[in-house]
Amino acid sequence: MAVGAGMAAIGVDWGVSDADTLFSAGADHVATTVNELAGHLHGPVTQSARKVTQ
Repeated sequence: MAVGAGMAAIGVDWGVSDADTLFSAGADHVATTVNELAGHLHGPVTQSARKVTQ
């Protein structure tokens, strides 16, 4: 959905999809831990998403 909305997409590989599937679906990043996810949420990806929504 993020890709369709023109936003940055972050996938997590502990759900129903693996990293390859998430990247194929358009994920910009795939987190393998909660700490890694937090880093993506507070880093450049969040700033890219802000540019899209402004």
